[in-house]
Amino acid sequence: MLPSNRRVVIILAFGVLLRASAAAALDWPMYGRDLKHSFTNAGSLINAGNVALLLPAWDFPTSDTVSASPTVVDGRVYVGAWDGFFYALDSASGSLVWSFQVDCDSNITPIPPQCPGGPTPPQDRVETDGGLITSSAAVVKGKVYFGAGKTVYCLNAADGSLVWKKVICGNPEAPNCESDPNDPNQIFSSPAVFKNRVFVGASTDGRAIGYRGGIVALDTRTGKQRWRFEVDPVLDANGKPVRVHGKVLGQNRSCGNVWSSGAVDEKKHLVYFGTADCGADAPPPYHEAVLALRTGSGRVRWAYRPRQGDVCDFDFGASANVIDLGANRWLGVGGKDGTYYVRRVCRRLHRLDCLRRPAGLRRHGPGRLRRPAVRPERPARHPRPAADHARLRPDRTHGRVGAERAPRLRGVLGGERRGVRRRAHPAVTARLRCCERHAAPGVHHAGVGQLERGDRGRHAVRRLRELVRRERRRRARLAVAVAGERGAVSR
Repeated sequence: MLPSNRRVVIILAFGVLLRASAAAALDWPMYGRDLKHSFTNAGSLINAGNVALLLPAWDFPTSDTVSASPTVVDGRVYVGAWDGFFYALDSASGSLVWSFQVDCDSNITPIPPQCPGGPTPPQDRVETDGGLITSSAAVVKGKVYFGAGKTVYCLNAADGSLVWKKVICGNPEAPNCESDPNDPNQIFSSPAVFKNRVFVGASTDGRAIGYRGGIVALDTRTGKQRWRFEVDPVLDANGKPVRVHGKVLGQNRSCGNVWSSGAVDEKKHLVYFGTADCGADAPPPYHEAVLALRTGSGRVRWAYRPRQGDVCDFDFGASANVIDLGANRWLGVGGKDGTYYVRRVCRRLHRLDCLRRPAGLRRHGPGRLRRPAVRPERPARHPRPAADHARLRPDRTHGRVGAERAPRLRGVLGGERRGVRRRAHPAVTARLRCCERHAAPGVHHAGVGQLERGDRGRHAVRRLRELVRRERRRRARLAVAVAGERGAVSR
């Protein structure tokens, strides 16, 4: 938050004029500069040797406080203020290029002079968490995305004209929720734009019962909502979110709030958000948590909660950071409890048994490895006689496999037990093919042509993993049997 003079002050290094190519390399197009929230630019001209020599180059007066971080792209500075205006300024001179007035919202203080009920007295600022625009903009492919009040805006970067706007309702089930004057929803989150999606969190700020926050993904071209993740879902007797017609129901108790901005892992197609508390507590499953959501569907990949309960409002208000160190990738996020949490993100976590990890380590939860307990060796089983092998035939449906494995694979994968014939999920097919590539030479595993209805998703993955283990054990036993037969013939 700036001092009482309410000005945006831009500091330029030595007044050096850069070429267009060099200026593009120094752009800061979104909150945190990139989708990982690295907050750094290795090509910056400002360093420890010249930072003390910086001088003010220009200033631009606004009518109220500026708490959002400016975005700099192609020689322009984009920033919004509490006065209800979003500005585009020339980065060299500070002159105004264009401005855009956002919609008024009487639930958010301070109320600007141009809105009904404004301006509010200065003392009301003690009771506010932020004015109309606290969200930093993301400038991507000539479009400017930012949040103001409970609305996400998309403007043309060239002239500031409106492309679309979308109200994020605090009670999305209500008819005409976008025009509800009592909806306290507010967007503190700065948008993250990835794969034609705009990811943003919303918060009721605990101001009214009957509404809730959440996380949404909007289409970059139309503003249409692609998915919504309920941070405070309705739970069944087993503590699982309740779905009606494939949609998760949310509780309208002024919880499920998200203050943070999403960080995106572009390789794994995951977006990370930190969530707030619920009445200073941390009820399950997603309050006071770090969430990893799939960018395409909004399904939760995993959720980390450092505590099961809370009385001190220790939520995650900070935004996550995706950190690359050598060959390893980490996720870091700071909490209000004074702790910076770091979690390892394995690049090849989807590889099942094909995951190349250090010898002696096994997977324990998403992205975590630990050494297994020492167990006694199992006695080797005797291989089946060769006559048994001859009685079994390969599976015609799923390709060539080891002879004695074919009927078992056919029964598990072919959907014959219940007569349900379904195509396999693409992710399951890709995982089995991965294991085929890393299997020993000469082994052909069964392809996945059909799966039972109940074998989709994680259950199918576990079953396929077990089948691969059994196939490896079978090959070991067969090798012992062949070696024994060769020895008998030689004698």
